[in-house]
Amino acid sequence: MAARVAKPDDVTNIDQWLFYYKLGMRNIVKGEDGALLVLDPEQMAADRPAAYAAAKKIPFKKGYDAVAVLASTTASPELRASAAEKLLELRTARTEAAAETMGNYTAIERQLLEAASDWNTSITQAGRKGKAMQVAELTRQLAEADKETSDARYPHRYLVSETELQRKAINYATMDERKLKHALYRTVLSDTTANERIVVTIAADTA
Repeated sequence: MAARVAKPDDVTNIDQWLFYYKLGMRNIVKGEDGALLVLDPEQMAADRPAAYAAAKKIPFKKGYDAVAVLASTTASPELRASAAEKLLELRTARTEAAAETMGNYTAIERQLLEAASDWNTSITQAGRKGKAMQVAELTRQLAEADKETSDARYPHRYLVSETELQRKAINYATMDERKLKHALYRTVLSDTTANERIVVTIAADTA
C-alpha cells in the first residue's frame, strides 16, 4: 500500500502543516532543528523520509511563554519587559471584558428584583400572572449573564479527570491509601493559555 503523502502545494502555512501532520502524512515531518518540513513525495523513501531534502519549509515564529520568562532568573531585561507587557495586556483585556459583562448582570439583576417586588404587591390575578412571566424571563436572562461573566473572568475553564487519587486525599483523617473506585472531576480555572502568553522573539528561517 502506497504511503500517504501531502502535495507540497497544498501546504502553505502552519495550520495546514499541522492538519496533515495529524493525519500521518509521511512527507510532513519535523526537522532536527524543529523546522516544519514538507518533503518532496517523488524523492521520499517511505522508510527513510528524513534522509531527503525538504521541498518546502513552513515559516513560523519562535517565542517564550511570558510566565516562564518572568519566573526565569536568566532572561534578559528586554525579554522580561516584553513578558510583563504581554501579561498586562491580557489582564487588562480580561478585566475590561469582565467589567462589561458584570455591568449587564447588575442591570438585569436590578430589573429582576423590581419585577419580583411588583409581583409580590400585585393584587389582581392578571397582574400577578404578567409579573410572574416577567420574573421568569429575567431569571433566564440573569443566568445567561452570569455565564457570560464567568466566561469573561475565566475564558479557559476545563475539566480534569482524577483517577489515581487516594481516599485520604478526600478525607485525610481516614489515612486510607486505597485508590478511589470512580473518577473524580474537578474544574480548572485558567484565564490564559500558553498560546496567548507567547512573547515573540525571532522569526524562523524560510526556504
